[in-house]
Amino acid sequence: MPQSLAHRLMRTLAKGRMHLTSVDPVAHTLSHVAEIVQIAGAAGTDGFLLGGSSGVDRRMVEAYGTVIRDTIAKIYPTGGAPPLLLFPSSVDTALAKVADGVLFLSLLNSLDIQFLIRIQAKAAPHLRALNLEPVGCGMIMVEPGGTAGSIGKAELVPRDGDDMAVGYASAAEALGFPFVYLNAGSKSDAPVPASMIQAVTRAVSIPVIVGGGITNAERARQAVDAGASVIVTGTAVETGTDIGSVLRAIVSAVHGVPPRHCRASGGAAT
Repeated sequence: MPQSLAHRLMRTLAKGRMHLTSVDPVAHTLSHVAEIVQIAGAAGTDGFLLGGSSGVDRRMVEAYGTVIRDTIAKIYPTGGAPPLLLFPSSVDTALAKVADGVLFLSLLNSLDIQFLIRIQAKAAPHLRALNLEPVGCGMIMVEPGGTAGSIGKAELVPRDGDDMAVGYASAAEALGFPFVYLNAGSKSDAPVPASMIQAVTRAVSIPVIVGGGITNAERARQAVDAGASVIVTGTAVETGTDIGSVLRAIVSAVHGVPPRHCRASGGAAT
């Protein structure tokens, strides 16, 4: 019986920290996507996210997802391919039968109930027909928040709001989410503070995803040293002239830190 996507992710995390490459169709031409996937695969990324904060519709997801899926299949012809998860701006309009699953998000600090549960309620009945396995995730937008924070009408967690972030993350775990995501927003000039990541990872036992503003290896290493289990980078593959070198350095920094449950003596999580 095939392993569930969530189980595959957890097995990967049992071996080490994870890196996910985020592909925003608005930021890439369709002809360039295959090259990005090849570069990320060569760098050792552990998976791909497809989606964006705005301007992405189902037709774009289908077109870009097909290219990504086919390129992954060519790179890993004998198996062991990293998963492709949809990372939709709107789960009721940007889903398509081109991925292994969907990061099924609830924006926990949104002031609009649409982004908390109503959009998800519209989408959920269609996931089985699309053969998309949902991976539940509570997302917390942190200053500066970027486009996702603005569109999602998030009451942004201040950069010194460690206690607020801990509260949202603890609620996510209590509600049964298998992942929690601290997101500073795409193209952010300031990533989630290390102190906040550390406070959250000490408070919860579920894996913590961190993204937004992680554009180099130093920032990636700071995030995983603070306790992040998964690092998401998108801007790093959208700008610059040597994407391969930058991505290899980021992935190496992420993979250079042991899994959380092995960080302290005696196996305690940190």
